[in-house]
Parts: sequence; structure tokens; C-alpha cells
Amino acid sequence: MKASKFSDDLQKKADNLLHLSGHQFDWPDLPSRRVVIVGMGSSYFLGQWFSRRLQMVGINAFALLASSRDIPVLADSDVVVAISATGQSAETAAFVDRVERPVIFLTNNPEPPIHSQHHVVSLHSLPETGGVASLTYQATIAALLDLEQRLTGQIVPDSPFIKAAEATSWIIETQADWHKEILEQVTGGEGAQFVAPLERLSSAQQSALMMRECPRIRAEASEAGDWAHIDVYLTKNHDLRVVLFAGSPWQDQVLDWTTERKRRVVLIGGHSDRVDVSLHYPHEDDELVALLTETTFAELVAAKLWSEQ
Repeated sequence: MKASKFSDDLQKKADNLLHLSGHQFDWPDLPSRRVVIVGMGSSYFLGQWFSRRLQMVGINAFALLASSRDIPVLADSDVVVAISATGQSAETAAFVDRVERPVIFLTNNPEPPIHSQHHVVSLHSLPETGGVASLTYQATIAALLDLEQRLTGQIVPDSPFIKAAEATSWIIETQADWHKEILEQVTGGEGAQFVAPLERLSSAQQSALMMRECPRIRAEASEAGDWAHIDVYLTKNHDLRVVLFAGSPWQDQVLDWTTERKRRVVLIGGHSDRVDVSLHYPHEDDELVALLTETTFAELVAAKLWSEQ
């Protein structure tokens, strides 16, 4: 992991989205209607997102941490997708070894250390040199959306990737205008809480991970509705700052508590008179654009803090 190279990777995010737009991934024949997504860290975050997305269209799907001691009963017709961007995740590789059936291995490593019985699908990402998932995070979303097309027959248009490239470029180019607002959230108090709608919980999880993995700053992730049942308690006597990704039907409930307890809130992708700062970016109302774009705020701040250590 290298801070300077991570920063270089982030500068390629818009190009990577255009590179991924319209790409057809090398999925094998998929006769099944049950999908199991396996991974660790960012891969698991997106496995959870994708399994929920499939469930919403009636497909039996679930995500599983590769570190699970027990393997669920798998039918021969199940589609098992193991995700490891580097191909080096010890837990994911061990899971694949333990499963006595072919697995689809989604990775950016052209020669992953797995048995030849398994089908390798390339993430098709631009080279990622910083050792932190950013470009491959985008590519994993693209690959899973392509898998969704294969399973449902419903076409996912290219436009979200083109719009997300525009939005990402804008966020990078205007960093001087908004950087201090996110910086204040993650360094000005006792920690940051990244809060997102369930449909984009992965954005909060990935943003919090960037703060932990790069500058090693305390950060947590929460779903907006569940925040009021778990994370709200610590805001009573700790100066925890909230970065809120817009769009949850439970957003106002979060703001009720933060207003009462006078906690600083930055809202990304929406507007509210009840927050300290609202940050906007192009095409923010498009759900897939938001998913592909909004982690860029935290990534850029994490990279800057890391480079200064």
C-alpha cells in the first residue's frame, strides 16, 4: 500500500468508468436462479448490495463472508461467485478450495491461485497500483450489473457510467471547494459516522473503510434507519460527526437526533436546511451514479491525510 500511488489511482477513476462502460464480462452459462456471492471487505460490501438488488427482482440470492467456518448447502445449479480484486484474499481462496464444485472467481488478477476447474472472470479494471480497492471497486459494480443483465434479461444502460465519469471528474476537479468540509468531519471530533440508505449501504461501508485503511482514522458505517437503533447512542456524549448520503426515507429521523444533540452533519447528494453543509455533484439523483461516485469524497480526503503522515 502506497499513498502516492493510491492518489494516482483516484485520478484514473473517471477514465476507468468510461473504460468499463458497455463492457461485456466473460460470464459462463448461468442456468440457475439462486446466486451466492462470497468475499471479504469491499467485495463483501458489494456482495450484500448485489444480493439485495437481485432479491428485489425475485431472484434467490445472498452474500456470505468467505471467512465463514461453515459452508451452506449448495445445489449443483447454484451460481457461486467469489470476489477478490487482487486474487490474493486468503479467506476467499480458502473458501474456493473448500467448495467441492466449480466456482466463478471474479478478480483483476490474470493468474489467480485457484484450481483450473473454476471459471475466472476478469474485472477489466485499469491497473490499480496503490494497494487499495478503488478502481476495482468500480469494476466490481460494473461486473455485477452485467451479471444481473445475464440473469434477468433486463438491460442496464451505459448512461450511468458515462454520467458517473462526469460526476467523478467534477468531484476531483472541485476538491479545493469541498475538501475542508469532509476533513472537518473525520478529524474535528472523536470520529466519523458514514450513514447511507440501505440501497447504497456499501457507500458508507467503503467510505469508512477508506478512513481506517489509509490514514487509520476512526470511522464507522451505518444504514440510516438502523442508525437510530445502534449508532445514535454514542452521539449523546461523544463528538461524533455524521457524513450522510442522501436518499433514505429515514434521513429525517437521523437529522432529528443530530439536531437535538447538536452534532455536525455533512449531507452528500441532497439538500436539507437541518445540516451544516450540503455537498452536490452532477447527476446525483441517479441511484447508480451515486453508487459509482459518492465514495470519491472520502477516498480523496483519505488519500490526502495518508500522504501527509
